[in-house]
Amino acid sequence: MADLEKALAKEKERNEMLKATLATLTSPKTASQSSGAAQKAQKKMEMLAMQQKEGELKQKIEKKELAVQHLLEEMKEDKEDLKKVNEEMDAIRNAGKAVWETVGFSTHAYHDPFHTGLSKRTPTGGYFTS
Repeated sequence: MADLEKALAKEKERNEMLKATLATLTSPKTASQSSGAAQKAQKKMEMLAMQQKEGELKQKIEKKELAVQHLLEEMKEDKEDLKKVNEEMDAIRNAGKAVWETVGFSTHAYHDPFHTGLSKRTPTGGYFTS
């Protein structure tokens, strides 16, 4: 029991010593902040740190925006490739069939069978009426 009491007293003494050391370490901080020049310097340092964070975040955002643009371009290219493949499939499927028997979405070129060579508009810009 005596050893336990001695150890307990030793720990209490050590605890008091650490508390005193902690009190001396925390008190000068409040004293150093009282001068105006130190406060201005501290604010400037904080502003520089915040500006650095701002720059890093802006770079991160720009990098992600560029990645999004790159992905959109890749998607556009893939869609064009898919469209070409679908057109090739339609061409193979509809080979040798009459136009009215074809299946799929596509456009056919229109040629005017009775083209006169004359403009279809009047000199004022309107259309001729029959």
